[in-house]
Amino acid sequence: MKKIIYIALIFVAGLLAIFFFGKQMITKENTNKPTVELTVYTLSSSDTEKWNKVRQVETEEGIYFITVKEVASSEEVFSNIIANGAAAGFGVREEEVKKFNNGLGDTIEDSKHNKLIGIEFFTFSNADEGFVVANFDYGSEELNSQKKDIKVLYKKIYESFKEKNK
Repeated sequence: MKKIIYIALIFVAGLLAIFFFGKQMITKENTNKPTVELTVYTLSSSDTEKWNKVRQVETEEGIYFITVKEVASSEEVFSNIIANGAAAGFGVREEEVKKFNNGLGDTIEDSKHNKLIGIEFFTFSNADEGFVVANFDYGSEELNSQKKDIKVLYKKIYESFKEKNK
């Protein structure tokens, strides 16, 4: 009688194990990544041509679809990245960013009334190939803390840019 109970318990435990582990194996992990449309504003036609080769960049966090627009001046780059939160400028010199930030007043806000702290410049090769992005105060520490990894993101995008333009 004890043997039958032990066999029944082992059988039930085996069925439960197969059910739970089998269910985990069959259930597919959600592989859909969020997508973001990122606009890169350039100043020169050669930069525009190079960026047009980079259609999308995939990272662990998401998929970034790249749209490239050429503008005539650094001021246009600045106004466009301020107006469009998912935008960056490329090819603007660091001196121009410093000049803009020095003349920055307290009244510049985006459409959601986030105050502009300044334009950030960072480069991964030389001063002529740097990104400029608008740095806003979102009024919440939680939202502001999400900006910490932006340089890592742009480094990945820049590496993709360099890879496509070898």
